[in-house]
Amino acid sequence: MVNAERYITEELKEYEAKILGAEERILSLEQTVVLPIGSLDAGIYLPQYKIMAYQIAQLDVFVGFTQLAKENNYVFSGHG
Repeated sequence: MVNAERYITEELKEYEAKILGAEERILSLEQTVVLPIGSLDAGIYLPQYKIMAYQIAQLDVFVGFTQLAKENNYVFSGHG
């Protein structure tokens, strides 16, 4: 809107100040909290991550077998 007048109230000025202040606080928090986390060398934990992923996959399979056995009333009698 060219040549349009902008009407500003005191309340609008206060909201504008809050918004600008919040944006600055967000950037400050991001720099102090989020960015340092991203700079961690996750590669040193890769072997542990692989072991955990394998164990979680095994657990997932066993839980699936358990659900299937329960749904189909499979029973292990212990006798051959």
